Amino acid sequence: MIELNSDVLVIILAVILLVLVFKLISEFIVRLIVIILFAALGFYYVYFHTDFFEKHKDNMIVQVVEDKMDVVSIFDVEEKFCSKKDKSETDAIACECIIKPLVKDLKRRFSAKELRELKRNKTLYLKEILASLKRNKKDILTELEKRDAKELWDNMLDELRKGKFLDNYVE
Repeated sequence: MIELNSDVLVIILAVILLVLVFKLISEFIVRLIVIILFAALGFYYVYFHTDFFEKHKDNMIVQVVEDKMDVVSIFDVEEKFCSKKDKSETDAIACECIIKPLVKDLKRRFSAKELRELKRNKTLYLKEILASLKRNKKDILTELEKRDAKELWDNMLDELRKGKFLDNYVE
């Protein structure tokens, strides 16, 4: 019969234990990789094949501006940009291509009384302005492209996202 000394027995047990631990760790790593892969695929699908982030972008913009003390009326913005006699070319283009279509859309959808009430509820007011922007986006972009001023659209959206839209129009 073969005699096993304690050193050989410890080595055999250590190898068996090492194999078991390696097997458990490799199963865990494989499962973790599979979970990460499925999560990445899910995110890819939602980001590139749905409009989930587009739907929530407006709410993010409204949330950024929600903390402002006062909401400047689009009509105040119209007065600032459109009624100046010595307005710059950029202001004139912004007035004609962006602000006037928004004002026209709001006046078409709401009565004067409803607009005054709407201004009191700043979240709803901003959502309606954003809805008007969405509704008129194609026409606004077409007009801006005709005047080679498409960057005004991007500038306005950047200001909305940063929450600076109101700051720039309050004197």
